[in-house]
Amino acid sequence: MAKVLVVDDSRLSRRMTVDALLAEGHEVIEAENGELGLAAFREHAPACIVTDLLMPIMTGFEMIAAVRQESASVPIVVVTADVQTTSRQRCEEHGEVKMLNKPIQSAELTQLVSDAIGQFC
Repeated sequence: MAKVLVVDDSRLSRRMTVDALLAEGHEVIEAENGELGLAAFREHAPACIVTDLLMPIMTGFEMIAAVRQESASVPIVVVTADVQTTSRQRCEEHGEVKMLNKPIQSAELTQLVSDAIGQFC
């Protein structure tokens, strides 16, 4: 399976996401904010990024923008409680970004990640 970077400041949300991806056989790297996520992206070159939007230090929006400056092709899945249309539009400004609302359903998340990886590999 693929290497997936999970970025979320909520330990519980991150654990649920990581557990779902591990159960599907993915290798998972974790980060608790966008700044650490960006560093992990640069170090590990994941096949997909799963990120929250609202985080301290560096938001998911800021991390997505920085990732897109370095790679237009890495698939990004946003998992957030933020359901505002403007937030969705901000994400879409950075290219193809898939979105899921929290709380996640494991099957929906893993299918979306698999589909995203399949489109870019």
